[in-house]
Amino acid sequence: MSKFNGLMDAKFHPPRQWVLNTKLVYEDNDLTDQQMDDLKLVGAPVDKRSGKVTAPKGLKTDMASVPKFMWWLIAPFDVARAAVIHDVLYSTIRHYRYHDGIDSVAFKAKKVSDLVFKHAMNDAQPPVPGWKKYLCYQAVNWFGKASIKPTEADK
Repeated sequence: MSKFNGLMDAKFHPPRQWVLNTKLVYEDNDLTDQQMDDLKLVGAPVDKRSGKVTAPKGLKTDMASVPKFMWWLIAPFDVARAAVIHDVLYSTIRHYRYHDGIDSVAFKAKKVSDLVFKHAMNDAQPPVPGWKKYLCYQAVNWFGKASIKPTEADK
């Protein structure tokens, strides 16, 4: 059984940024040791014994990167906690790649990060409808490569 440590506590900073007031922890008991190793290689904040991924207090996020014109279908808060955990994992991949990381390692970590996102959506309360989980997972699977491209902010 996987789980979150509670509800997300964040403050909104217009136009699209949220800052966590407290840390958000997601425990993914469905990850294999190899998958956790893949995340650890890029510096992801995952506890290998428990599978816990932690988004630290003060983290800046846009929650889910859903274009505003699509909010009628999937709003960022529909999958907010899962998206924040996913943001943390992608951030570590970008940082790893910025510092001359090996792309094959980064892309393995991306695949696991997307799987954690899927697991977290499955564990969300209130439940995320299956069709939304499918669309969100496919979106990060298809378009996530652009989101792990390093920028100057990843120094």
